[in-house]
Amino acid sequence: MKLGKARRGFAALAAIMLVALGPSAAEASKHRALLIGNNYPDLPKGGGQLENANADADNVERLLKRLGFGEGDSNAIVVKKDASLADIYELWQKTLDEVDGGGIVVFFFSGHGFQDRNTNYLLQNGAPLPPSSNPKVLESQYVRLDAIMDSFIETHDKKKVVGLFIIDACREDVFKPAGARALGASRGLAPVRVPTESETFILFATAPGQFAYDGLGEGEDGKSSVFTRNLISHYESAQNDQVL
Repeated sequence: MKLGKARRGFAALAAIMLVALGPSAAEASKHRALLIGNNYPDLPKGGGQLENANADADNVERLLKRLGFGEGDSNAIVVKKDASLADIYELWQKTLDEVDGGGIVVFFFSGHGFQDRNTNYLLQNGAPLPPSSNPKVLESQYVRLDAIMDSFIETHDKKKVVGLFIIDACREDVFKPAGARALGASRGLAPVRVPTESETFILFATAPGQFAYDGLGEGEDGKSSVFTRNLISHYESAQNDQVL
């Protein structure tokens, strides 16, 4: 992706976040967020292990707190690093159960992801490798993004909540280019479809056919992926412009 095009893309994402994450102080405690950063410490360096996914979750938590997200409720933001399959599904359901009607629910995932037969999968810590070629087995091996979305839609229909999903997972085979964040033969994550009336925002780290790099080095908030660092930077710039 060319630099100018990338900057325009991040500016658009920041504008979306300004709409979704502009809670008033009176409503801030209604909201809930689950932030997952998987470094996969059991995988070898250069063979699937990431350096910055844990830090991505921390950096997004800092951003949400600066916004006053969940202010007055210490349980509003849950950060889970190197999460297992059970961790992700159980914590997400807990997040949905606890969000108040009319609130905002955020799902952030930094780690590996891939698609198979138009179904997107997120890799939990300890995920079996390589993936099975049987789609029925795949459904039980990894976290299905469709399952995450379906449970949100059920909650939305009951509570009329707004959903923001940020998936910092790449679209290339992680075992080929070092530092990339995806797995599997198919290039690009499959489109995610949600009802237009569901008030749902979905942000992916890259366009189809591209991959996202894990590392950007040290910065003000420590290590971070290229996507998460730029998303936070452009959001803060857009917020400042709106105030001015």
